[in-house]
Formats: sequence, structure tokens, C-alpha cells
Amino acid sequence: MDSLDTAANNILKVCMGLNKSESFLVVYDRNKKDIAEIILEKANKICKTASKIETKVGKVSGEEPPNDIAKEIKKYDVVVMVTTKSLSHTDARRNACKNGTRVASMPGISIDMMKRTLTADYSKIKKKNEKIRRVFQKGNKLRLVTAKGSDLIMYLNNELFNDDGFYHKKGDFGNLPAGEVGFAPVEGKTSGVVVIDESMAGFGKLNENMIMEIEKGFVKNITGGKKTKELVKLLKKFKDKNVYNIAEFAIGTNYKAKITGKILEDEKVDGTVHIAIGDNSSFGGGKTNAPVHLDGVISKPTVFVDGKKIMDNGRLLL
Repeated sequence: MDSLDTAANNILKVCMGLNKSESFLVVYDRNKKDIAEIILEKANKICKTASKIETKVGKVSGEEPPNDIAKEIKKYDVVVMVTTKSLSHTDARRNACKNGTRVASMPGISIDMMKRTLTADYSKIKKKNEKIRRVFQKGNKLRLVTAKGSDLIMYLNNELFNDDGFYHKKGDFGNLPAGEVGFAPVEGKTSGVVVIDESMAGFGKLNENMIMEIEKGFVKNITGGKKTKELVKLLKKFKDKNVYNIAEFAIGTNYKAKITGKILEDEKVDGTVHIAIGDNSSFGGGKTNAPVHLDGVISKPTVFVDGKKIMDNGRLLL
């Protein structure tokens, strides 16, 4: 079995738990048709009902798909979304999960990424996730510090998301490749400065730092270089204050992931953390609905939970 075949098998059997009695759908856009065909071919060997449906290429992550796509995904037991922009934080995806559909979202997935990150031992990732989850579950106050200038305080709520790659129960949802544990910080309380230095969703790898000043749960100022100015311009276009909401904090745990400029993989890199702005109504106790969800990846983080250091310069201490 070659690496691509192993990856497709891991997606469907290991991660999604697809069995012969279930129905399967792959949602794709024209940029990801080749990957959709690989997954569909494998699905046809596992279950009796395996289909595909093409959607439009989204303009931004978090944009709702057409109504026909939203209706279709609710009809299947298992759905894999192979798209250019993320459909993860959409009402269409949320409603499908409420209806019992198990969904994996793979925005920006590439053949190379599949071969690398989806051949990982997900039982190993699951064990590391569980260590972090236990600490987060008991925690109240989190502090993020980096040598590049991040110093951020946020508060955990009692709901977490544990994206370990196993989506076997009705309504389960996650990204593939998987490998992160996080939460939606308590709204209105995050404060400080965060320096995003690795990559930013929609803008790829960064050659300059994006510096976000945060007060009472919202980004108040963003400074940096050319890509930062483009981000500022994009956010202003929405004319919605919720796009500035501090939506997520998570730790990456996938040991096969690397920084590529594609946020789907970048946010899973072992030893990094990421902060997201915008929508968090899909996970981790979040209450904010916004038309966008954008993650920024931070290298070599030092993380404290209730004063105890759990990461030191990117090394997990648990």
C-alpha cells in the first residue's frame, strides 16, 4: 500500500470509521477534484453508497456554500469536504452535524499534505491530545508568552475541542489532517499582545510579524508589513465587529505536520499554538457568530495554565 492509498484509508476507515452499511459523500471544488476522486475511489470499496458533489470555490474561509450543497450534506452518514476555502465554520456544516452527519473538513488539502500528515499514527496523536485536554479541562486562566513579544491572557470555559482525528459518533466533526486541542476563550476577557510569526489563514507563510493588540476580547489594532495591511483591509470590508473577536486558542500536536503556508496543516504542527479571530460558534463553548474564521500560527510558545508552565519555548512539559 503506497502512502497516498494509506492516507485515503486512514481518512475513511481510521478517522471517519466508515463502514459498508453507511452512505458517504465527498464535497469538492474544481481545485480539489483530483483529491476528491482518490477518496471517492477508496470509499466505493468500503460502502455501497458513495457519491460526490461539486461546490463553488469560496472567496474566504467561513463563507456559506450554496443552498443545494447545504441540503445535500445532511442526507449522508459521513461527509468529507475537500475544498480550497474552509467550510468548517458554516451553518451548513453545523446543521449537518446536528442532523447526525459525521463531517471532516479538509480546506487547502494537497496531495503532498495527504501523503505526509494523513499517514501519521493517530493513536499517538490522540494520547498527546488527551494529556493537554486534561490540563485544559481543569484550567481557568491561560497565559501565552513568546520571545518575539507575545504576552496574552485569556480564560478557559468548561467546553473544549479535542481534534484527535477520530470522528466515529453521530454528529462528530473535525479537520483532517487532525492534531490540535483548544477552546474558545471566554468572550470579552482576552487581553494583551500576540505576535503571529509563522502563517496566517488566507495569507500563507509570513515574512514579517503580525502584531495584534487585544482588549476585552477584541483585536483593537494590527500592525506589521504588507500582508498585515491586506488583512486589515479584508477585515474592514465585512463591517462586522465580530470578525475581531478572539475566537480560539489551540496547541498543535501532529508530529508529521510542517509549516507550508496552508493553515490546515500549519495549525496542527507539533510544538506550535494558534490564535483565531472571528467565528467560534462551532466549537469549544464559543458564542460569537461571524462571517470569517482566520487562524494565525505562533512558533516557540511558552504557555502557562493557572500559573503552571505546560509548554516551554514550544516543548510540551506534560
